[in-house]
Amino acid sequence: MEGVGQLNSGLVLDKCDILFDCNQFEENLFHLYNDALKFRGQTIQDRFEKHKGLTLSVLEDALGDRMDPFMLQNRPLLLRKRPTAVAFMPRPMWQKLRDNPQCDVESITLKKKTSLPPLERARRRIAEKVYNYQYMGVNAVDVAMLNELRKSQQFLNPLYPQISSEIIDYSAEQYMTVRKFMKMMHARRPIYQLREKHRENYLFYVEYQTSRDCYHILREVRRLRETQNIERLTDYVEHIMSTKIELKTHRTLRWKFQFINEVYNILGLAHIDERAVPKGVDFLNRSAHAILYRLPKDRMRNYSGNFGGRNIYDDMTKDSDRAARASLVFERLEDRLLHSRYGIERAYLMCEIARHHLKESRFGKCVTMARSAAREASECNSLVWRFNACFLICQVHASFNRHERLKDSLLKANHLAGKMRSPALLAYLELCTTVNNYELDFHRNKHADYYWQHQRKRKTALPFSSD
Repeated sequence: MEGVGQLNSGLVLDKCDILFDCNQFEENLFHLYNDALKFRGQTIQDRFEKHKGLTLSVLEDALGDRMDPFMLQNRPLLLRKRPTAVAFMPRPMWQKLRDNPQCDVESITLKKKTSLPPLERARRRIAEKVYNYQYMGVNAVDVAMLNELRKSQQFLNPLYPQISSEIIDYSAEQYMTVRKFMKMMHARRPIYQLREKHRENYLFYVEYQTSRDCYHILREVRRLRETQNIERLTDYVEHIMSTKIELKTHRTLRWKFQFINEVYNILGLAHIDERAVPKGVDFLNRSAHAILYRLPKDRMRNYSGNFGGRNIYDDMTKDSDRAARASLVFERLEDRLLHSRYGIERAYLMCEIARHHLKESRFGKCVTMARSAAREASECNSLVWRFNACFLICQVHASFNRHERLKDSLLKANHLAGKMRSPALLAYLELCTTVNNYELDFHRNKHADYYWQHQRKRKTALPFSSD
């Protein structure tokens, strides 16, 4: 009888182990307490107690005091999700469309694209990396690669749909198997407490390294300003701000606002340094106005294409590649502008978008964005970027020879330069104003001479017409 009892207890414990592996901890504990009453041997009871202790320890890790910091931190989210989860009832699409009071002609549900801030994207990426390394160890690299293969166009070639469909299903199945295993491990031992334990030590290291990196960035920005290579300085600042500084919180970079102000002010002053009087140029010559106003080169003016020649398709490919690169730049800048929190950064991004519009000969968009940048710069009390935005408008008017509008824009720029107390900049703007007034007087006299000649011809032609 004792042997039969041992055999029956082994079957019961095997069933409980299967429930434990399936993460059904409550059901496992229920069978352990109920089935333990059927056996009286001390050895069998010890085995049941051992399994009970293991299950209770897992429940304590998952639902005990260690979950208090996580629950307190995410309490608003849980309160918002609970009514939705309780009231949720899956319905078919036709029933949703029938209950919708609005007129839906095409019956197509538009999915709103969620745009996450860069800081939130970085948090999720790091959290996923820590999650994989906690439960998979060195195999976390393989998990990340398997996740990338599910969306890789090189691995899943759309030109071979027969093979791609099978590979897509197989890769998705393997990835879901790995994710299910990690969820099982997470259900047995959550990483919330472990993450909070090592978080502070890690943040102290990141804070120290970030301060060193910021001092190095400031030295590099000042050095690039002295070299007077504005394009290289702009690319460096854009790369640093979008990849490193934008992802830092005030916990790791306490003087983030001061650092951003310093970097963008240096970049704005570097743009102002470009507004200098060029040497060896005859400013009365109209062909030299592009040099005076620092206008970008017109690509189409000196373009000569042999239509029907051998290289016509190469030229078309180059233009399409350049347009694709420009569109990527605009998308990156607009995404940063959407999630930017600082006024001086928004003014810089608007000026940068306007400058790229000027390079692409989109003058109307350039003026609109430059005016928005000037308003943003005036709100954050940044004379540097307000002047840069105003001078972009001057460049657009100079490109179209709008001398009256250019005169008003130069007057505003001169007023801002007076507030900045820069004698070199005032001299440059005075030269631009003098050249513009000369061109304006020249065109006025030219039109006046044409008007008087036309009137004289009419007066001499009237007697002949009367006879």
